[in-house]
Amino acid sequence: MKVQNKMNKKLITAEKKENIYSIAQKMKEYDIGFLPICDNKKIIGVLTDRDICIKILANKDFQNIESYISKNIITIPKEETIEEALKKMKKYKVKRLLVTEENKVVGIISLSDIIENTKEKEETLDTIATIFKREIALREKTAEIDSFYL
Repeated sequence: MKVQNKMNKKLITAEKKENIYSIAQKMKEYDIGFLPICDNKKIIGVLTDRDICIKILANKDFQNIESYISKNIITIPKEETIEEALKKMKKYKVKRLLVTEENKVVGIISLSDIIENTKEKEETLDTIATIFKREIALREKTAEIDSFYL
């Protein structure tokens, strides 16, 4: 199956000049945890709900969102297979990919999109395990740092 058959074509974005409250409101309104951030309609990076909680709120830096935007944008052509999307998610340890057509972003595909009625269950589960191993390792590292100061 191709990425274009599973991707979400409704692309919700935010402009880099928007404040964090506006971005969080969009995430709430559309029930999403990931927003491409644009500068004059050109995507310059992405911001996740986790970025907002862990980076922005924790640093009390509500004005300077640009420094928290992940500029490492991972994309996949819409003609690629779901298997290729899973491989890419696993390799980069991400849950979402921007989908492109002729170097233009035309949608987003997430693990949730793939899981729904997918035949690639084993590869999907393996991808999820790889991503969460990274998150668990990050939490353990934070716990080690926290216990150091106790």
